[in-house]
Amino acid sequence: MWKSMLAALVLCTACFAVATLAGDPAHAQVGKQGKGKDKNERPPQPPLARCPDLALATYQFVSTVPDAAPLADGEVALMYDVRNSGSAPYAASPTGQTLTFEYTSPGGTTQIAQTPFPDAAQAVDGVVQLGQGQSWRGYLRANLTPEARRRPLRLRIGYASDIYHRAPNDCDTGNNEAVVRLPAQ
Repeated sequence: MWKSMLAALVLCTACFAVATLAGDPAHAQVGKQGKGKDKNERPPQPPLARCPDLALATYQFVSTVPDAAPLADGEVALMYDVRNSGSAPYAASPTGQTLTFEYTSPGGTTQIAQTPFPDAAQAVDGVVQLGQGQSWRGYLRANLTPEARRRPLRLRIGYASDIYHRAPNDCDTGNNEAVVRLPAQ
């Protein structure tokens, strides 16, 4: 029985090697003369897909928010920078994007605060656009409960779902959140 299994394995391996060599364009060129082509020449790579990529570039805690009331006791303010790190312009509804400040506990995710971005006043014909390498900056204010101060906090970019439940207009959603560390008190 072992001999027949070994023979079948050797036969499969040999068939695989022959099929691999036959399907390899580099080996198909062997023996062909006069074509003037390099035997190791490969077809050109397809162009990279161009897509927008909103990314939470930076954030920092601030003690004041310009043109706003002073912070109350227990309140924090974050200045954020959401950048288009992609290779194409980002375009969407002005009410489609949010920045959420949240934490997760054994009871689930708790939203502390949420702010829309960009300002709807930046819309032209009902669409906001962010060019490659450009940023939307703003402020998020939040009251932190004692529970929130004990938990790991994070900022997360959110997208409004459309009626078709399509994926967000973002080619890399892996850079849409960041762990937030409270400043030392």
